Amino acid sequence: DAAEFEKNLYLVRRRIEKKVIESQISGFYICSLSHRSIIYKGLFLAESLSDFYPDLRDARFESRVAIFHQRYSTNTFPQWWLAQPFRCLAHNGEINTVRGNKNWMLSHEIRMASLAFGEHSEDIKPVIPAGASDTAALDAAFEAICRSGRDAPTAKLMLVPEAWDDQTPESHLAMYKYLASVMEPWDGPAALAMTDGRWAVAGMDRNALRPLRYTRTSDGLLIVGSEAGMVVVPESTVLAKGRLGPGQMIAVDLDSGELLEDGAIKDRIAAEADYPNMIGKFLSIDDLAGAEVATPQYSRAELTRRQVAAGQTLEDMELILAPMVETAKEAIGSMGDDTPLAVISD
Repeated sequence: DAAEFEKNLYLVRRRIEKKVIESQISGFYICSLSHRSIIYKGLFLAESLSDFYPDLRDARFESRVAIFHQRYSTNTFPQWWLAQPFRCLAHNGEINTVRGNKNWMLSHEIRMASLAFGEHSEDIKPVIPAGASDTAALDAAFEAICRSGRDAPTAKLMLVPEAWDDQTPESHLAMYKYLASVMEPWDGPAALAMTDGRWAVAGMDRNALRPLRYTRTSDGLLIVGSEAGMVVVPESTVLAKGRLGPGQMIAVDLDSGELLEDGAIKDRIAAEADYPNMIGKFLSIDDLAGAEVATPQYSRAELTRRQVAAGQTLEDMELILAPMVETAKEAIGSMGDDTPLAVISD
């Protein structure tokens, strides 16, 4: 099974990476370990890519999908292993919530790894390696989700969903609410190109703060990128041009060659599970029974004794608690200082 083989390769790579860290070996990085994709990286100008990797000039070298990324290092120190694309995606923009996302992943990976990888769950922890850039962190989360059984379009919706409102179809709304309970969104200006080897996906963040344009040709070529005209094609072959809007995406099934636009992708994913029934079983705080605790009655002497034991002072009672009880507002007060000022301490 191709998916199982890819999953095993992922586990093997993660085991090696953990052993390398334990052995304190520096400068080690597995660029590519997949039967579906090959990743090329380099710290050089774009035009030097085929000089450095001459196999890219071989006419026998064919691929159904190619993701290319070129940029100067801005918010991270230039390192070969941080060059894009990563194992599954390339990204133009910035993930502003990356610190929180990394922390949440430490919580999620305990349950996620056990369900998807069983006895091998320890091999993939931590899902996001230390020192990863925002894009590397997003890629690590995306790859783990894909290797656990989700396809690339679903992984994109889990990690970078669109904003929903009253105009969102009910089936999509139920899907988004369920996926939101599984994974917090990775927010920030982002134009994404992704593949799990089975799907090729391009998508936007919920605010569309980075451009992403596409061109479709009659000879079966789909070109998606941050600028129009990146790949020169005869205008006579162009079937459609456009740009993706907030939260939208476009995808190609690499096995069948079928092109799916935004609405069709989300309709397909929403129909894969009974999301309305699943979210109907969610519990909120309002659904939980409140604790019925009788308010104790204390004598004046007993109440004073307990207040002193709790560290409450007359100042707390008069300046802090009383205004809060009487006005139902945040108290305005400060801690006093009874020591003499330094200027008069002599």
